[in-house]
Amino acid sequence: MSAITFDSLEFVKTIESSGVERKQAEAFAKAVSTIRLDADAFASKEEFQKHEREITNIHHEITIIQKDIADIKNNMATKADLKDMQIKTGAMIMALGGFLVAIKYLG
Repeated sequence: MSAITFDSLEFVKTIESSGVERKQAEAFAKAVSTIRLDADAFASKEEFQKHEREITNIHHEITIIQKDIADIKNNMATKADLKDMQIKTGAMIMALGGFLVAIKYLG
């Protein structure tokens, strides 16, 4: 783990040179020095680009899945369609039964 170094004396000198009183500059330096920055906690440019590509691929896959779901929904029969098919099938079975009875007794 590599830490980002902070030179508080150089920080105080820099702030003092811009017109800030030494007491305030030291207070700023103390406040900034309490912030712990761990260089390993930051992603490298390569890591960032890798994760960016992974996110792009995932987004593309989600888009494909959404399209597939929309296609499935469009191809699914609705309850009304199923009820209509059931009624028509029942009517055809009854007609076929009547036809078979007619053939048996008339034929």
